[in-house]
Formats: sequence, C-alpha cells, structure tokens
Amino acid sequence: MVSAKTTTLKSIVGLVKPSSGAIQLMGQSLDNLSPDGRARCGVGYVPQGRDIFPHLTVWENLKISLVVHGKKANGQVDRVFELFPVLKEMLERKGVF
Repeated sequence: MVSAKTTTLKSIVGLVKPSSGAIQLMGQSLDNLSPDGRARCGVGYVPQGRDIFPHLTVWENLKISLVVHGKKANGQVDRVFELFPVLKEMLERKGVF
C-alpha cells in the first residue's frame, strides 16, 4: 500500500498540482488560489522536517524569503518575530544542529 499523505497535504496548500479532483474549503474552491492565497484562507501545512537551508543561519534563511517575496515582504520579519520571538536570539545559529 502506498501512502501519499505529504503529497495530499502539499496539494491542499497549493505546492503540488493535483492530477484530478478538487480542493474546497467550506464549499469554496481553492483550486485557482496560489499557496499564499490559500494561507490567507486559513489553510496551512507545517512539514515534519524544517524545510530550511540547514547550512545557512536563521537570519540568512529569513533574508531568502524576503528576496523571494520582494515588496510583499515589507514588515513581515517583524511579524515573524512577533509570532516566534525566540528567533531574535537565534539569528546567527545555523539551521542544522
């Protein structure tokens, strides 16, 4: 038996395009929404692993997300620190122990 839990979750959050079927939340289709659009609807996925660059520091990993998201990321680092205040103390720590 093949289990596809991760692929199913990635499909729900929009990281993988499903080969068939539809994804709905409370009767509303999510099929045409981007991953960030789905997140704004309250759909999220926390992977079992860290899914960060392990040889970069916490700050370097955060900077990559800023580059990727460009102007849309303005003020988001402050929001990350509000949600995860301990990260401020770990900015120079590598992603791998």
